[in-house]
Amino acid sequence: MKNYTSLLKNKTFYLLRSKLKKFRIVLLVGFFIGVLIDIIYLTPYFDLSIFSLIVLWIIICLLYKYNSVTTLKLALIFLVILFILFITSRNLVQTERVSTWFYLVFMLGIIQQFIDLRKK
Repeated sequence: MKNYTSLLKNKTFYLLRSKLKKFRIVLLVGFFIGVLIDIIYLTPYFDLSIFSLIVLWIIICLLYKYNSVTTLKLALIFLVILFILFITSRNLVQTERVSTWFYLVFMLGIIQQFIDLRKK
């Protein structure tokens, strides 16, 4: 199995990263809009949207070299939103969606933390 740092040093990945460097804001806004649409509008669980947004976040982390601290900060944001929804909202579907996103992003942050520890 290849180490992901060798993938980052790959020439094609470097070219792709240099082309997509301009689209950082577009990718981040697209991720957050996708998460909001998933939380607010998609009432039945649609696993493909969750999977595609998680893959998009992983791509964003690889392209822009975000570390585990960034992902864990995102998980903390979901935790604060979850706390506010528990207090104010009676809509359990949206609260459950935010808790799902918190769990997934928190697990991604922990996995990234293990990868960061292996690099050192």
